[in-house]
Amino acid sequence: MSSATKVAKELGKDTRRKVSAETVCRTLRKAGLGAIEKPKKPLLSAKNIRKRLSWCMAHKDWTIDDWKRVVCDVSIIHNSI
Repeated sequence: MSSATKVAKELGKDTRRKVSAETVCRTLRKAGLGAIEKPKKPLLSAKNIRKRLSWCMAHKDWTIDDWKRVVCDVSIIHNSI
C-alpha cells in the first residue's frame, strides 16, 4: 500500500495539479477507505516458548523423508471438499 503522500505526488503528476496528502486522506475516508491500525498480537508466553523449543529439539534431526511423511498434498484436501 502507498502512503497518502505518495498517492498525492502521483496524482499531482498525472493531473498536473497540486494535491495535498490531507485531500487524499479526506477523500478516501469519505469513500469508506480510511486507514486501519495493525492489530496487536500477544507475545508468546514463557510456556509456549518452552513448548516450541521442545518441539524443535525433538524434530531437529529429522530427514527429508521424515518430513515427506508429514507434509500432505493440498490438492487431496481441496478435492475432498
